[in-house]
Amino acid sequence: MIEKPKHNRRIPLAYVAMMTSAAALVLIIGAVALFSPSAKVAKRQVAPQATEGETRRSRQITADAQRDIAADSRGNSGAENEAAGDPGSTEAGDKDVNVAARTTPIADDGKTQWASPTDGAAISLEYLPPGAEVILAVRLSELLEAPEGDKLRAALGPWGETQLALLEQATGVAPREVEQVVVGVRAERDEQLAMFGLVQLRAPLSVAEVKQRFADWRLEAHQDVPYHSSDGQAVYLPQNAPDSARDSAPEIVVFGSVETVREVIEAQGASPGLGREMEALWANSDTLRHVNLLVATNFVQRDGRALLGGRAAPLKEWMQSLFGDQTQAALLSTHLGEEFFLELRAAGSLDVRPVAFGEKLADRLHAMPQRAEAYVVSLNPQPYGRLVLYRLPQMVKLIDRFTRLSIDRRQVVMRCFLPSEAAHNLLFALELALVEHDSMHLVTAATAPATPKSETVADRLKRKITVAFDQDTLESAVQMMAEASGVEIEIAGGDLQLDGITKNQSFGMDVRDKPAGEVLLTIMRLANPDKTAKNATEPAQKLVYVIRPGGAGGEERIVVTTRAQAKVRQERLPAVFRLPE
Repeated sequence: MIEKPKHNRRIPLAYVAMMTSAAALVLIIGAVALFSPSAKVAKRQVAPQATEGETRRSRQITADAQRDIAADSRGNSGAENEAAGDPGSTEAGDKDVNVAARTTPIADDGKTQWASPTDGAAISLEYLPPGAEVILAVRLSELLEAPEGDKLRAALGPWGETQLALLEQATGVAPREVEQVVVGVRAERDEQLAMFGLVQLRAPLSVAEVKQRFADWRLEAHQDVPYHSSDGQAVYLPQNAPDSARDSAPEIVVFGSVETVREVIEAQGASPGLGREMEALWANSDTLRHVNLLVATNFVQRDGRALLGGRAAPLKEWMQSLFGDQTQAALLSTHLGEEFFLELRAAGSLDVRPVAFGEKLADRLHAMPQRAEAYVVSLNPQPYGRLVLYRLPQMVKLIDRFTRLSIDRRQVVMRCFLPSEAAHNLLFALELALVEHDSMHLVTAATAPATPKSETVADRLKRKITVAFDQDTLESAVQMMAEASGVEIEIAGGDLQLDGITKNQSFGMDVRDKPAGEVLLTIMRLANPDKTAKNATEPAQKLVYVIRPGGAGGEERIVVTTRAQAKVRQERLPAVFRLPE
């Protein structure tokens, strides 16, 4: 592990939009993009305990990382710790702690993973209802009182103020009284989302304070345990001394619907179980870091898709383009101290080797500048933000300089250090990117003619777009095409498998300022397994697409399939694929 880089604080930071997913690596990409191209990094220091081959930058993952999995799980020997000036523990699996502070630094080799600035225990999930698919933990008062706190709050704008007001309304606790807030989200039976959580107080509430703050709430009981309710919502204040519960001072406020609060009471505050991947990731959460965000990626794309609706809709597409179908869960954590630290951990499916999984994430990360370009081209930004957005693709390319990648017990780990100022710049940039996207759709809706109600897929395929990348997968290429054209596109993976076609095959392309239909046809030709096909109308052109109804909002969508399976379903192929009669 190595210490944080010493950034030149005289370097001007440019506001830049963030172009990736939620959860997660999105933040690292956007934050790195805050640096000007002239940014320099001073000499870094490396802690000598890192195992050989432990880490690889971005696209430089090797098979050595497989050995690191075993090395990481064994932890450091007592001799190593003692030599570093810390007797340490010799138990297997010990977590690295402020490595640079207890070792003699050596020169940075440009590959070894950054050392974490914090060494907190995993965050407790006691008093959290079961079933959470998204968990967010924030050390709220520390963030608000940090030197950059006011700027962070301002960067969030009216949306941020609304969220803080809602938290106080739901818990009876002011933001600056909150040491840490933990929020969970799950899908309910009626396909609605339930949001619940708990706040850990900086100072216990006295009996008088409890009575005052919840005077307008109704005092009820479940299994003889008191809680307060109001309009279907409830708060429960676990007591420190069960034998004198009514006189003790609560340090935790549990909040949510009446149903979820009763579930917590029934469980007597026990920690809920998580899925295997989420459990393993949450074990690496850090209670000392200011933000920890755990996401089941499939949940956000399916049952929890309402989380990223409206203005936040682009985040769902960016997450899918980055994580794909093989990412089961991701944990993003950040810490704002003298520097801004970000860590992303991603867990892949069991049938994928960690090194191969890391390579895929690195490849998708490498394609982000092209995705940024496609996104910017699709916007019609306001003059004040246009320059920032147009510079985005070049800024994103700087990510390789500041991010290190490693493998830790089947988890891909990406870490990045930035100046502390990057935090509020990043939040502002995210809001700018989403507002521009939202404004574009509002203007389109207001100025569109009464008929037709919306463009057809055929209309959108006439738009001129650009898709260019050195090497990427069919899945990623299709995702870029969808973002640039505004057409909903999906890949029928099962159909492709029947013809021996994989959506993870790689190729490169560079098609600029051409109709989207031509770009899509190029993708089909490049990904076609039979290279003897001279044009798309031949039987050898196995990979095709069809246009089906019933996409988002009932609109048409494109489905990538095979000629054989389209024939089985008697689906009519577009003219570019039809065999000569």
